[in-house]
Amino acid sequence: MARELKTFQIFRSGTHVAMNGTKINFSEQDLKKTVDAYKQTVWSAPLVIGHPIADHAPSHGDVVRMFVDGSALYAEAEVDGELIDLVRAGRYTNRSASFYHPDQANNPVPGTYYLRHVGFLGGQPPAVKGMAPLGFGETNPLLDDISRRFFCYAEPESFRSTNPLVADAEARQMRDRATSGYTPL
Repeated sequence: MARELKTFQIFRSGTHVAMNGTKINFSEQDLKKTVDAYKQTVWSAPLVIGHPIADHAPSHGDVVRMFVDGSALYAEAEVDGELIDLVRAGRYTNRSASFYHPDQANNPVPGTYYLRHVGFLGGQPPAVKGMAPLGFGETNPLLDDISRRFFCYAEPESFRSTNPLVADAEARQMRDRATSGYTPL
């Protein structure tokens, strides 16, 4: 099944109670260390339904990388179509991150919290409340093209003309600049 790259919040800093009742304080520094430690080649955290105990639970994708924005931890993941459909249908509206403890013997990177998996939750409420809504909205090709262009230092003329919506937006922008007296450097 085809996979799509999706970005979504999986955790945030603060004091949280784990499923076993243990209270753990995650600082923004802890989140940054978790991001720095994460390497797909060491352990690729799967996307799963719930928090499976058995090791034979199916994976619906893998976390490619993570980043921190303020107090929020985000995952960029390759997600299979089945899970995308379930999230869009409202069957799984929450998610819950599972971490290896820094002192855990089987932690792939001892000394820091390491992402074990991301569980998608249906009826079970997440322990970490107040995260950004999970939606897996449709990809907007126009926005995707524009966002890629912001990282370009130069682009071939053929790239501009491949998407007529982008070409129209560029033409309007050039026309607006010409009438406003704007002079590019």
